[in-house]
Amino acid sequence: MLGSGDGEKNMESYLERLKSDHLRMRRILLQLDRDLQLSQEPDADLGEAMTQVVNALCFIAGYPEQWHHPLEDLLFRRLLEIDAPCAKSVEQLLDEHESMALQTGFLLQRFEQALQSREPPDSLLISESHAYFRIQTEHQRREADNVFPVMAAFLDSSDWRRAERTLLATPSEASLCRYYQHLYQSTVNREPPGYRQVK
Repeated sequence: MLGSGDGEKNMESYLERLKSDHLRMRRILLQLDRDLQLSQEPDADLGEAMTQVVNALCFIAGYPEQWHHPLEDLLFRRLLEIDAPCAKSVEQLLDEHESMALQTGFLLQRFEQALQSREPPDSLLISESHAYFRIQTEHQRREADNVFPVMAAFLDSSDWRRAERTLLATPSEASLCRYYQHLYQSTVNREPPGYRQVK
């Protein structure tokens, strides 16, 4: 069980970091859905809509792999080592990290092709994108509901110190951080014209 002091502070800090990352991802996915809707409008600026979709997918493809998943993977594998109650869920979530990264890359390639050809995405690509949104959202929900509380209960201060060392080993180059920050801000801090929220 987690003790008091620095270990508890680290636990709170890293869990909040993971939760904040999830919030950013949800905002990106929401805006991505909006831009896909916009791309289907007859009078849409297709180049602008596809550029925004590609930017959002670039963020999803890059940021989690650089900062979010290395931390999650370390903590998830530690839960497996100590045979925590959520072990089955953790194994599935770890597998999904790999499969979702592949799916993100696939969608990014398809939308880059659509951007270059100036052709609207076909119905199959739209359908695959919505399935991808559901998978991402459900994945994050299961992490937050089933695994994060177990982390707080079962990991100790040494585990959180290992997490800190993992974060220190992740990229910290200022230009890379600014790149992903720019992608995020340029994607979520806008409201596409003509967007109609689906009830």
